[in-house]
Amino acid sequence: MSTFSVYFYAATTFMNLTQNPRVAIIGAGLTGLSAARRLIEAGIETELFEKSRDVSGRVATRRLEFPDLTLRFDHGSPFLTSAQLQAIQPLTNSPNIPPSPAPLDVRVHRELDDEAVISITSGMNQVGKSLARGLKIYLSYEVTEIVPSDGNRQWKIVTKDAVVTEDFDYVITTIPPRQAADILRSTNSAMVRSLIPIEPQGCWSLMLVTKPAIRLSLVSDPGNKIIERVINENAKGQSSAHLGLYTVHAKRPWSQRHMQTTKADVQNAMIEGLQSLGLNSGNILHAQLHRWLYAGVVQPFGRPYLSDAQQGLYCAGDWCLGNDINSALRSANATAARIIQSLV
Repeated sequence: MSTFSVYFYAATTFMNLTQNPRVAIIGAGLTGLSAARRLIEAGIETELFEKSRDVSGRVATRRLEFPDLTLRFDHGSPFLTSAQLQAIQPLTNSPNIPPSPAPLDVRVHRELDDEAVISITSGMNQVGKSLARGLKIYLSYEVTEIVPSDGNRQWKIVTKDAVVTEDFDYVITTIPPRQAADILRSTNSAMVRSLIPIEPQGCWSLMLVTKPAIRLSLVSDPGNKIIERVINENAKGQSSAHLGLYTVHAKRPWSQRHMQTTKADVQNAMIEGLQSLGLNSGNILHAQLHRWLYAGVVQPFGRPYLSDAQQGLYCAGDWCLGNDINSALRSANATAARIIQSLV
């Protein structure tokens, strides 16, 4: 039986609303966390349900423990832009929510051609943790169904272990579209028919430790059909005892074709695709592969969210607009704004 826990709790004060609504958000990635902050700013009671053991979704950090060293890899989204950081920072100090104890520890990189990018010295997952502070979040809580309520509110949340939560007036799913369709089937919402055709796209991420370190720029492209980019984690200011730390993302189309390929074969193919950069099996001390089964969608939906407003149901996520952090933030803001507007 899975367990669940409350991540943080914030008391809310309801102001200027026509009722005391309750909102459930399924998923505590960047979209869900940002939408929750916006709703709580407006005095709307909001709870989040996350099937993983921690928050932040694909804005993720993996830590590898060695006897005298902990190494860190941002194996999901590796950076923020200045505009993204400016959008996120005010949310970490929202009204009605205890502020974060310290601002994000950022490092600015200006070596890319298009614009400066920003890494988080302590790991990209600190973005999600900072947004999560003060929110009521249930972790390891896999929602399997949203069912009509027999009380005064519209919906109940049912989990894999048949745990049923209190009732909610609104539900926002911020999970991949086909997963959202599965848990929404009992609602008889027309949204389900719109969600099913949205095709997911995966991504393989490979974390490498080498000795010696290979001199690479912050982001490298080996120029082949397999590898999208190589992120030099050392360039983010991480001390690694003369080891090289690299996160390698495979290209989405190649990844999708190999989602069911064995990890050993995927890893070998990706390492072979790094030969031109000097990374090879001879200098790799450790390799760890991660499969992002739902890294994005083949074709974004094209609108900030889907809604069945009459039933109080919304579907949001970066997949609505473009598979990136900007899209996640835009979707969160638009969805929260729509609910707030309906209540004021």
